[in-house]
Amino acid sequence: MKEFSALLFKYREMVGLLFFIIATSIVIILYIRYRKKEHHKLIQFCVEHGYSLIEESYNLPNCPYKFSIVTTDYGYHKFLNIISGNICGIEFSVMDYYLKCGKSRSIYTFWMLSKPNYIITPFNLRPHVKPSFFFNIENNSVKFIDDKVFSDTFDLDGYDDKTLKKLFNSNLRNAFLNIQTRNFEYQSARGYFLILLREETDTDTKIHFLNKIINLYLTLLARFK
Repeated sequence: MKEFSALLFKYREMVGLLFFIIATSIVIILYIRYRKKEHHKLIQFCVEHGYSLIEESYNLPNCPYKFSIVTTDYGYHKFLNIISGNICGIEFSVMDYYLKCGKSRSIYTFWMLSKPNYIITPFNLRPHVKPSFFFNIENNSVKFIDDKVFSDTFDLDGYDDKTLKKLFNSNLRNAFLNIQTRNFEYQSARGYFLILLREETDTDTKIHFLNKIINLYLTLLARFK
């Protein structure tokens, strides 16, 4: 036993490296199996509902524009596992957004919705950033004096304050608050409604929030009837 312990101690660096390689290999194998399982779910969902599936694209599907909510001017980026279809006359796409800047790599979740002949007032809606000692910038977002919960949850900008305050009535503000169980970011631009979640999500989560986002979009569209 002492000889075995002495041998382990002598080759401790090699043993540690071996354990690291084994552990890393297991993680990689499990992740590959997870991605294959998720891809199968995506295919099954699209077949059942008659939606299209594009595995990879360097541009937003069926959209000629660029948007500030997604970074496309620097770093390496692409859109993956793109589901596209139509629900209640609303054209939608939901996808993974892969971004690589230097050594940093991220996978986010992205939804894009539009409805023909509807042009929505441009706006940006992001989770509210509280000023701190290390992060203190001027905040010019629209404030609702009678709705402190909304103003403490979101930063709203993009158009003149008067127009945005008229658009965001109490019903619409509550609709955004009800879905904000995660840190979604929203942008309305060029007739498109865009939602970004800076998290990688599984297929079930994408579909779950797609239904909620469509209901939110219908509430938004109702403001333009």
